[in-house]
Amino acid sequence: VHTIGPWTFLGSTLSATIVFGIFSYALFLIHKKRLLENLRVIGASVSAIVLVVCLSYFSGLIPPLPLALTEAGVYHSLEHVADGYRVQSEFAPPWWHIGTQEVHTTSNSSLTVFSAVHAPIAFSNTVLHRWEHYDEKKNTWVTQSKIAFSMSGGRAGGYRGYSTKGTLEDGEWRVSVETTSGQTIGRIRFNVKIQDVLPPLQVQTR
Repeated sequence: VHTIGPWTFLGSTLSATIVFGIFSYALFLIHKKRLLENLRVIGASVSAIVLVVCLSYFSGLIPPLPLALTEAGVYHSLEHVADGYRVQSEFAPPWWHIGTQEVHTTSNSSLTVFSAVHAPIAFSNTVLHRWEHYDEKKNTWVTQSKIAFSMSGGRAGGYRGYSTKGTLEDGEWRVSVETTSGQTIGRIRFNVKIQDVLPPLQVQTR
């Protein structure tokens, strides 16, 4: 149907349940007694699966399939070039580094988050970048910006998009890649450290 959302999900779940019902009826015609002996177990199992999948979908425990985040990164600058995007980033920490990525910037600089979302062919939708800062006093994440852009599927590496934000504060940040209905496709987290000058940067093409 070239779209996603709660009604599409519920429709596909109902369709799958109907198909399984037709399959069960075929088994009933083949071996009535054996199916009736196991009908209670089959019914309970199917109901439990449908319930768990629906609860997981609407609570955000699973991503809004068939969308999937294939790549995400935070950069100091981004420029669209012929073969992709030219970005400037800090040098990667050593392979043994454990923990949230740390990004150093100045008080008047901005940061850009780049993401690639895999989507099926002939699919189009709108995605959001939700920028959130962790408020230590309130012990909660506070939304600072929501930036929307359209996407279309079919590219092997995923549909690429980005958003930029200035006036960043010290502390923990996260950017969630979401659908317009608020479901999270993926997320990137990083710590911002404000300093007087930018650190050495490297240039890459994504």
